[in-house]
Amino acid sequence: MDKRLKTKERILDAAWQLFHDQGFCDTTTRQIATQSNVANGTVFTHYPNKGALLKEAFDKQACALIVEAKQSNKQHSPRLSLRHFASFLYPFYIAHRTLTKKYFSELILSVHQKLAIYHYSNMKFIKDNLF
Repeated sequence: MDKRLKTKERILDAAWQLFHDQGFCDTTTRQIATQSNVANGTVFTHYPNKGALLKEAFDKQACALIVEAKQSNKQHSPRLSLRHFASFLYPFYIAHRTLTKKYFSELILSVHQKLAIYHYSNMKFIKDNLF
């Protein structure tokens, strides 16, 4: 992994940890920069705003759960497969209820700008990883 990607991953991991520990609203980009050992401006080089950080960090966590669920899925019917995947995702959403609400709020706010791209990429990921 090159230096730029490593820096981006450090920022993303620090953001998720701080969002989880302090909450989205109580976390500043300056704290994220400090936690990831980068300059404040470097955070904005990789992410346009704190909401974009939350979306990518949340997606990373949810996608990891989907991959884990896919690896253990032995179901043959769509209904049972859906139930299996829900057994991974629902507890995650409940455990991170406040971040989940903020995540969906951020999605709704950016729907006019990124709906087509976001929908396509997530549906492609889900299609590729669920079925």
